[in-house]
Amino acid sequence: MGSSPSLTTAVRSGRWTGRPRRSGSDWNCLGGGLAMLRRFLILAVLLGGLGAAPVQMVTAADSSLVAAACPPGTTPLKPVTTRVRGDGGTDTYYDVEHDGSLTDVPIPPVGFDPLGATDAQLASYGLPPRPTDTAELVSWATDMASWKRNPDPGLCATDYRADALLRASDGTDSIVADESSYNWAGYIAERSTNTYVAVQGDFHQPSSLSTSCSGSTLASWTGFGGFYTQKLIQAGTAYLAGSSTPVAWYEYLGPNGAGINLTVMSGVTVRAGDRIHTYEVIQTSTGQTTFYVADNTTGTSKSVIKTLSVSTYYDGRTDEFIDERLTYNGSLTPLRNFGTNGWYNTKVYTKDGTWHSLGSQTEVQVNMYSEFTGYLMAYPYTMSSTTTFTDDWVRCN
Repeated sequence: MGSSPSLTTAVRSGRWTGRPRRSGSDWNCLGGGLAMLRRFLILAVLLGGLGAAPVQMVTAADSSLVAAACPPGTTPLKPVTTRVRGDGGTDTYYDVEHDGSLTDVPIPPVGFDPLGATDAQLASYGLPPRPTDTAELVSWATDMASWKRNPDPGLCATDYRADALLRASDGTDSIVADESSYNWAGYIAERSTNTYVAVQGDFHQPSSLSTSCSGSTLASWTGFGGFYTQKLIQAGTAYLAGSSTPVAWYEYLGPNGAGINLTVMSGVTVRAGDRIHTYEVIQTSTGQTTFYVADNTTGTSKSVIKTLSVSTYYDGRTDEFIDERLTYNGSLTPLRNFGTNGWYNTKVYTKDGTWHSLGSQTEVQVNMYSEFTGYLMAYPYTMSSTTTFTDDWVRCN
């Protein structure tokens, strides 16, 4: 079947679903052809068509960097410099910590195709690696087929933090958990040594439902650390106080106030109900850390690369899959009513180069309680499979 450049663009950008938009044999025929084309593109990856020339899939308006569109209540960070790579991609550098250590926001060149990129190119632009397992490769290829180039290099500072675990005494409920917390609800994978070096998870972005508590927040994230110590590396999505529009963000924390507050990744369009993917990885030999958040429904994503002090920020004994209420200027906020949040594809990566399901590890179930009343605020159900579970909201405070 032949296809025009505009048709290929629509399929690869994820703007066409392959389903007919109206009745009629012409539309039905076209829809079926598009579905076949999408399957062919993914099959080409699986069968070794990784060296194919990238498909041009962005407009001329995307060929230059655009200004950061920071949400209300956040502050645009000013870049230090931007470097243009030989392939046309860019690296925009920020001094987020104001200490001379630079944070890189890499943006692939116009026409970049992750399905046709080499493993080195994927890592260079902070994109999730191509799996070797066949089933995982199909899932990865499906997500990457919807990828769109995000030309916005912006980062936005906030006064919020997604803190390390704040341990609580047992609450007044009868729901048993392994750990009680004032700020976390979800699951933790645990080992006795620094074993974990990467983590990934998926969820459908929770809705922001009505609540009697003003100033409520919700952060849904994956990360490692923060359970035994204050060392924590994480990324995800969040509802900030007073806003019903979720944002993508990253953060890293260390002892004695080290690290940065929750920092918004602008240009990632996140909507309630969308499929969200988060991924973080650290090279323990160098400290190079990649934070990646993608809305695989809108196709928008962003990567941030930062070389961290391993001794200050890395604790590889735990990986987390958490729904959290944020702190604002050091104080806990109420928990946004999110109803339920279904997590899936929860996996951890160990130093031996292997991905493991959350359920294959020692699991720690965490319930969230009010610091004022001891009442249950949110909790996870028992895992329904080795990679899936659901967090349930109970009250805002």
